[in-house]
Amino acid sequence: MPDEVPTGAIELGLWDERMFDVVRQRDAAYQSYLFMVDMARESLNGALAKLGEQRESLASMRDDRVVLVRNTQGPEVTTYHSADGPCGRVIGKSRRLSSFDRKLEGEVRSRLSRCGACHWPPPVPVLG
Repeated sequence: MPDEVPTGAIELGLWDERMFDVVRQRDAAYQSYLFMVDMARESLNGALAKLGEQRESLASMRDDRVVLVRNTQGPEVTTYHSADGPCGRVIGKSRRLSSFDRKLEGEVRSRLSRCGACHWPPPVPVLG
């Protein structure tokens, strides 16, 4: 009977299909892994760039004074205070230092103004 297909050939075809499915799933898993690695790399690069910007910004504030900024509810914060020579608004009766956050002057200088009542140290002369 020449038209009959040997039993082994049918089983081999089924094996080939299953092996193809396994290889295809393996390839899909690998492609998914590569995609996740690319996404993680992009996320890391973004985080490192942001941290680099923060580092540069902080480097420019290395010699800045420490100032106090009110952190409590109330009127809008418009001024910052000297940490070294605070005025009565900071250390007066019923005032607490816990109502103020410590910041570098460069962090707040562009959006807040200096308190005129605080005792600010004289500016350091620039030699050059």
